[in-house]
Amino acid sequence: MRSPVPEVHTNLEPPVTVCVPTIGRTGTLRTTLESLKAQSYSNYEVLLLDNASPPDTQEEITRYARTEPRASVLRSTVRLPMFDNFQRGVDAASGRYLAFFHDDDVYATDFLMEEVHLLEANPSIGFVGSNWKVIDAGGYPVGNRNLIRSTEVWSGWRYIEALFALGSNLLPMPGLVFRRDVLDSDTFESAQGAHFSDFAILMRIAEEHDVGLIARQLITLRTHRDQASRKLDIGESLRLRTATFTEYCDDLATRRPELGSYVKRLRRSIRSARRSSAIWTWLQADNSHGAAASRAALGSEGMDRWLRYGLQVADRLGVGGLLRTRRIQRRIKYAAYFIVTRSR
Repeated sequence: MRSPVPEVHTNLEPPVTVCVPTIGRTGTLRTTLESLKAQSYSNYEVLLLDNASPPDTQEEITRYARTEPRASVLRSTVRLPMFDNFQRGVDAASGRYLAFFHDDDVYATDFLMEEVHLLEANPSIGFVGSNWKVIDAGGYPVGNRNLIRSTEVWSGWRYIEALFALGSNLLPMPGLVFRRDVLDSDTFESAQGAHFSDFAILMRIAEEHDVGLIARQLITLRTHRDQASRKLDIGESLRLRTATFTEYCDDLATRRPELGSYVKRLRRSIRSARRSSAIWTWLQADNSHGAAASRAALGSEGMDRWLRYGLQVADRLGVGGLLRTRRIQRRIKYAAYFIVTRSR
């Protein structure tokens, strides 16, 4: 049995800094802070990144900080872009490791213990994440994400290729713990917009560091209407995602010309990543309008044209509804994971 991460409590800075960015989701913030308080790993400091939250949330933050000696409040009186608020936490952090507990998510008791352990055991890792669960706004389970089949360490380049091939991230941003020294003073400030900027941030880190993957579900993500990603229609989401991948390839080719063949391989993956994302969105559609929008997001030439036609036929015959059962979705996800990660 694996031994737990040793905790040394001294007057020096704790090894972990937990940032809690919030814009005013008082009800869910309370749940997030409760999951932080319940962590089995306790040698951490807390930075509450109050991003111009309303009075009731400020009261909740003040109440928490009053009873938690490890907590400090960093308050902004004007609403900052999301990643600018994150950067405040990076700049103020004292720990060797840095986590962001988002104010609408719930963290497993062993979240910090498991992720810090993998970082401690593998100095080459820049960040680590895990599988996760999904709940709706009311806290009811709506899904599981188990693409990670075994706990292991990947090279950063393998992680980048998997991200391109899947068109989505194996590791959700709210569920990551970073090694503090891989984050620069402009890591988050350089992010352009709230949509898919995390892809570029993580890929830049992965160019220089390995990535840790944990098969346990260590975070529960809450899906609700206020999330930026929920406000995008499917076509716009895929357009922005494709632009993020294309811009990354352009930037990498400029910075690392010796990686020409690697960049070419990534560029070939962009269309397949868009296709994979459209198919996965179609599989997750909960009504005919969502399914139609997913089909429309595919291209109108070559393989995309035939795939689009095939999905339309599947919906007309009722096959689409069958494929959208959780058991079938789970098998498709596992197959996608195997193809992407084992064929490299």
